[in-house]
Amino acid sequence: MKKEGYPKKKGKMPFASQEYLDSMLVYIRAAKNNGYKTEQIIEALNNAGWKEEQVDYAFACLPAEKAPEEAAVKKNPVEAKKETKYALTGVKGLDALLGKGILAGTSVIIAGGPGSGKTILCLQIANNAANKNENVLYVSLEEHPDRLKSHMADFGWDANTLEKRGKLEIIRVDPFHISRQVEGLLAKAKGELIMNVADLGNLVPKEFRPVWVIIDSITALESAFKDDDDNYRVYIEQMFRYFEKLGVNLLLISETENVPKKYSKKGVEEFLADGVIVLYHLKIKNIRERAIEVLKMRGINHKNQIVAMQIILGKGIEIYLKFQS
Repeated sequence: MKKEGYPKKKGKMPFASQEYLDSMLVYIRAAKNNGYKTEQIIEALNNAGWKEEQVDYAFACLPAEKAPEEAAVKKNPVEAKKETKYALTGVKGLDALLGKGILAGTSVIIAGGPGSGKTILCLQIANNAANKNENVLYVSLEEHPDRLKSHMADFGWDANTLEKRGKLEIIRVDPFHISRQVEGLLAKAKGELIMNVADLGNLVPKEFRPVWVIIDSITALESAFKDDDDNYRVYIEQMFRYFEKLGVNLLLISETENVPKKYSKKGVEEFLADGVIVLYHLKIKNIRERAIEVLKMRGINHKNQIVAMQIILGKGIEIYLKFQS
């Protein structure tokens, strides 16, 4: 396989539809933007089940990359003066670990094993943001909204008041309904349809403009597609694209092993996401210890440490940077 200098002639398209080709192109561009090398992207695509001729064809469809001096564009003086905007989580130790927060409008995977605190962390961020008058949409693909509100109450976070103020929306969406809709739409359009993700499962309620969107979890969504990997890849890549256009701060919970080697089931999502935060629940002798790490975060100079954390009833998650050397 040629890894640089892709073939000029693409030949017959080896995809079942244009939709599948488009989804791979979105994936490749996102991975390149996030700093992954061509070899890494090819390996990830092969591991995700794409055939070699499909990967070759997709790369051949990309425009030739210009030399650095050709690609350089003079910055508009007005744009140069614009300050980079950051989104603070409100979790003191986490923002310190990140340095300045996450870049506004980016996507972050919150990964970890069972009981590591992923949902609590996201509910805490939701509470903090809503109390700062930032609209938050929490999309649950598993738990009932009332149960999530009960979790919030355990830590002193009043979800009902935030809902009444119009700052927080907690909704439940059936992931199997989404998978059936995707299958039906693609079959009906024979792959020529560019899906409107907003219409699949009503992810964003009408008249609600979120600043933060939390998906809990992409693991449940992937499971709903069962063995239909192609349709899942089409949907997840277009979902990323959709929320990127909305300009929201996107958090996606991903269930992994306690000490994960990859941070989503398919491995595709971590390439599409701008950042990955990993929560650990490690067994040390006869007890379990909690820890957290910013594995990657595009555009910020974050601390490269695995640091201790605790879940404290009535408070939430606390992260202990000061105890680290």
